[in-house]
Amino acid sequence: MSAPVIAKIISTVLSDDGLRKKVGWTIGLILSPVILIVIIMFSLLNGFANHNNTALDLCFNGGYIGSKVPKEYREYILDMRYSFELIDDETEKLNIDGENSLDNKKIKAVFYSLFFGSDSPSKREHKKFVECFVAYEERTRTVLVTDENGNETEITETYTVAVPINDMEITHHKIESLMNISVTDKNKINAHEIYSRV
Repeated sequence: MSAPVIAKIISTVLSDDGLRKKVGWTIGLILSPVILIVIIMFSLLNGFANHNNTALDLCFNGGYIGSKVPKEYREYILDMRYSFELIDDETEKLNIDGENSLDNKKIKAVFYSLFFGSDSPSKREHKKFVECFVAYEERTRTVLVTDENGNETEITETYTVAVPINDMEITHHKIESLMNISVTDKNKINAHEIYSRV
């Protein structure tokens, strides 16, 4: 069809009130299944997002897990909570450089993105996982030592301190090599999203 013929048909339809309503209803009937499918998809996606946010909140912030929550899902949440306790214990044991601090929420966000839904995250090597977020440096300091006669002497002492790694790419490589797992781009994005939400 040529443009003038199409323009004439459109002009006729728009000028006739009854014909315009019939065409509108026909278009509405044709598009209604598509619109309905789109609405259902958005509802499902919204439900999944709420479900994920609830799981995050329960794992990171605690709280009551409803009785209607499936047993397997409840076990994942409880296991992840226990894993977070183990991560906290391991970070407390580290001799962290006094100028810096270790971001426990970031460690937990990465752990969650890698292990939520896997078999028994609490049986992972949490000490090894936490150590992926630090580098160790040897430092020296001067200390005053008193002998049995009360004489004080300055000596130089060497000690090891954990320094947080700020470059997440280095951390991801350490996780891959020490934990023998693959850290995908999806895991990295999820960890960043989780960290932002928490």
